[in-house]
Amino acid sequence: MNNKIETCALCESNEYFTVYKNKIRDGSFGKITKQEHEIVKCIKCGLVRLLQIPFSKEFYVTDEYRETYNDTHDVSDYISMHDHEQANRLSNIGMESIRDKVILDYGCGGGGFLDLASGVAKTTIGIEPFEGYHSSIIKRGHIVFKSADDALKKYENKIDLIVSTGVIEHVENPSMYLENAYKLLKNNGEIYLDTDNLNEISMQFQNVKFQEFFYRTAHIWYFDSKTLTSLFEKMKFKNIDLKFDHHYDLSNFLIWQKDYLPSGIGKIKIFDKELNEAWIRFCNRNGYSDLICVKASK
Repeated sequence: MNNKIETCALCESNEYFTVYKNKIRDGSFGKITKQEHEIVKCIKCGLVRLLQIPFSKEFYVTDEYRETYNDTHDVSDYISMHDHEQANRLSNIGMESIRDKVILDYGCGGGGFLDLASGVAKTTIGIEPFEGYHSSIIKRGHIVFKSADDALKKYENKIDLIVSTGVIEHVENPSMYLENAYKLLKNNGEIYLDTDNLNEISMQFQNVKFQEFFYRTAHIWYFDSKTLTSLFEKMKFKNIDLKFDHHYDLSNFLIWQKDYLPSGIGKIKIFDKELNEAWIRFCNRNGYSDLICVKASK
């Protein structure tokens, strides 16, 4: 496809400069593009983006996309891959925001978060463009729509809580994405959103191999705390509360610097729990977490 993104999604400026031009990730770890890609930063507001969209939005709804990025298109595999993330998200959101509420997961994937909320929430709804997951999501007791336009036909101004995890960086128009979320919410309804943090700790060291891993063909937009907050303000959300949430220990960081590998956690055994907890607190306190999380209301 290779459509050039001419204007910034936040401030609509068409002035930018290049921050990275090299190969980037093209799927799960180890899958790298054959050609260089350009990552640019808006001169006016600082939002970072992939300059050329490498494939069409229709590709996102194919088995091939899931195979490329998740190594499988099976819904059970997808759920297993992401189950470990859900409890932490529930902690960030708060049970009081879910109990007896109508909740919608905007870009729900296989529906793992909806499963966690089921039995507590009044109604659990997903928006998921990949229809290969729909039958499983419905069998597990949830409502699912292919698009926000479809969901708006039935649920405009009716949702108590929208959850959006790891989605906004994929969409062509983040402003429209949040505009649709705003329309779906009741007055004073809440949204919880998280996305990758452009200021993640390893990005502070200009590690080219980490940059090659961090930037990827599936992610069009790269937010830091300033640009993400500004986008929520632009879309008229209120009570914007931003949180940094880091999930990787000190050994993961050091192995990245030494061996250029995402090692997970607990690989260097001399680092005890106290040191790793201090490391995570340091990253969160200074805005170097792997995720930025936002709670806001309509």
